[in-house]
Amino acid sequence: MWLYFILSFMTGCWGFWTSESWGPRFLLELFLEFTAGVFFPLDVLPNLAQQIIKCFPSPYLVFFPLQIFLGRLDFSQIVHGFLVQVFWIIAISGMARWVWFRGMQNYSSAGS
Repeated sequence: MWLYFILSFMTGCWGFWTSESWGPRFLLELFLEFTAGVFFPLDVLPNLAQQIIKCFPSPYLVFFPLQIFLGRLDFSQIVHGFLVQVFWIIAISGMARWVWFRGMQNYSSAGS
């Protein structure tokens, strides 16, 4: 949940630089759902495509937890998956923090 929130938050920060942030958020949602295994299991993709998608944080949102629930992963794979999730959470949280501070420097409001 934290990983999804941080990705959505960081995309929402586009509002600091543009008047509309729903377009990029919609594209992020679509990309995340496709690469997270929401539309179809990632197992049906060719091995190269699976390896490329595993470089992104999205498979750890849906596909990885479902694999645990279905009992398809052994203990070492589960530990590796959680470590990758922790890495992505730390990396994207740091990027979101940087984007937030840069956005606050750029922020200006109009009105009363």
